[in-house]
Amino acid sequence: MKTEYISIPPIEEKIALVQRYIFEQRGVNVNVIFNNPFVIDQHMYMLDVAYLIAKKHYELVQEEGEGREA
Repeated sequence: MKTEYISIPPIEEKIALVQRYIFEQRGVNVNVIFNNPFVIDQHMYMLDVAYLIAKKHYELVQEEGEGREA
């Protein structure tokens, strides 16, 4: 049985993608910060959710672009 590994992006990459997505959607520059170490798990969960939304958006945009070229 072959083991498949999932690539988990670093936190900096997640933050950059989320910041870019928010800027493109709202036109506002934001800084993603973790200001309360007692709830870091909640911060990480929210970052993961925002990252998945932004990633899905850019995947759909890329597929649309490829569809137009074909």
